Amino acid sequence: MKCPDCDGQGWTWIVPDHSGLLCKTCHGIGEIPDKEKK
Repeated sequence: MKCPDCDGQGWTWIVPDHSGLLCKTCHGIGEIPDKEKK
C-alpha cells in the first residue's frame, strides 16, 4: 500500500497494524483505519 500524495509530498507508511495503518502526512501523523476498531 502507499500513502496518498499531499501537494506533491509523498506520504509514507510508518506502522502497519491489523486494525489500521499509520501514515505520515504533511500535516503530521494521521491514522488510516483498514478495519473497524473495537
